[in-house]
Amino acid sequence: MRARTDYHLELHVERYFVTEGREWSLRVSEAGLGRQRRYQLASRWMRYVEENPATLDRLQADSVGSRLCILTLATDTLGWMIDQLDADGGLTAVITGGETYGLALPIRRVSAGEHGIDRATTFAQIVAELEPATSASEFAPRELLTV
Repeated sequence: MRARTDYHLELHVERYFVTEGREWSLRVSEAGLGRQRRYQLASRWMRYVEENPATLDRLQADSVGSRLCILTLATDTLGWMIDQLDADGGLTAVITGGETYGLALPIRRVSAGEHGIDRATTFAQIVAELEPATSASEFAPRELLTV
């Protein structure tokens, strides 16, 4: 008899773009409630990049010249996002937002526990510590968040 093995599968959709010669991709989770909200925020981010392609210049490209953007909602946790980061410490942009703001947070992964990060911290808690952009159509660039 085989032992039972449980799996947790979470589907993400990652789309690749080239905007005025700048390569980038956007990863959006298909899991859980809030799927519609995720795609609304993704649409806002894509429109913003189309109108402001120089925004991508503020996001560090990986070794092949592309920028990875992971879309998060306020209820998503830092641990959930950290699990998607490259172990090599590559820089990623986390796109998060609410009804009246949008943020592009550059994030770099370091050794686990080095900064005492609580994996249960939500993006709502992180954003509460930052001054959000004042316009729903703007994504304010932020300082590097090291996790």
